[in-house]
Amino acid sequence: MKDHLISNVRSFFLTGFNEDGFIYNEEGWNEVLRLDPNKNTLKAILIWYRNMGAITDEDVNELNRQKQLRDELAHNPQGYIGGSSNLNLHDRFTSLVNLFRKIEVWWVMNVEIYTDPDITPEYVNEDSILPGSIMLIQIMLDIALGNEDEANYYYRRLFEDWNNI
Repeated sequence: MKDHLISNVRSFFLTGFNEDGFIYNEEGWNEVLRLDPNKNTLKAILIWYRNMGAITDEDVNELNRQKQLRDELAHNPQGYIGGSSNLNLHDRFTSLVNLFRKIEVWWVMNVEIYTDPDITPEYVNEDSILPGSIMLIQIMLDIALGNEDEANYYYRRLFEDWNNI
């Protein structure tokens, strides 16, 4: 999720390409990075999304709490093995996916649609948008939890969408 959010905003400043690769508006990108005084790229990106209206201050706080939990689990797994913790990881993960979906739908509605001349924005129903990144997460979750019917639904939908591109 972190890499995806960063790469989306980075691509926002893509201005073209040449034989050496992509060309970016470095001034705009650096302006985003300056949003966090500690020069933490993820925090700067979250502030950018908040400033753009994609997420709220509470969403930023929740994402920071989620990252803190991720760091704790990654660097101190023994503290959580054996059920001694009262963490509800399913709820925490669901919350994270919901926030990710919120950002992804905002991105589609406010960036992708407005840069695609073949789409008329006023006819797009925000509730019907299912970003590919969210489909992939849902497939992995359904496979991991053994819900084969749901996993197959998202798998088929993902490839139908890709084949229509």
